[in-house]
Amino acid sequence: MTMKKWMIILLVSTLLIGITSAGTNGYVSGTIVDPAIAVGATWSATTDVPPAFFWYGLPGWSYNDPFMYSNDGVTSIYVTDAFAPGDIFEVYDNEKLLGTTSAVSGGSGSTEDPVAAYQDPAYSHACFTVPAGRHSIDIKTVAGFESGRGYLMVQDGACPGTTPAPEFPTIALPVGMILGLVFIVYSLRTRKE
Repeated sequence: MTMKKWMIILLVSTLLIGITSAGTNGYVSGTIVDPAIAVGATWSATTDVPPAFFWYGLPGWSYNDPFMYSNDGVTSIYVTDAFAPGDIFEVYDNEKLLGTTSAVSGGSGSTEDPVAAYQDPAYSHACFTVPAGRHSIDIKTVAGFESGRGYLMVQDGACPGTTPAPEFPTIALPVGMILGLVFIVYSLRTRKE
């Protein structure tokens, strides 16, 4: 085979691998299929995983995660406690801590509705803005009850009231390249004179 044919085969193979491994709602790693998060799906009182997640033990990792998804733009990850108030969670993305849900002292009340729980300051909750890309979300219960159920949801765009920080390379790289080219042209012209 000629070199041109090998290059075409390599290019087509690369494109096919990229197409089969890319997904907007989740991806598969090895032989284990992790729960995929549907970006834009709303949450409701359910035992379906996701939006529900469960844990046992303190501190205890959710035994349903990691939750996987990929997205071409900025997304916001919402996490809330439900039922009896008092559980606090650490939320990780690709094994890096995004943050901890709000501190609460517990209290009275009981709701399994994640919308109501997220709006109630008695329940620990938080929203985390993450950049575009592939995400693997892990949730660790760090305070509260030995076992329980919480909820997570992923929406397009930044969390309300936040402005995502501009990504450094997206602005700096083109500007740096342009300044570098201008400097090279200037240097070459001054040498000729």
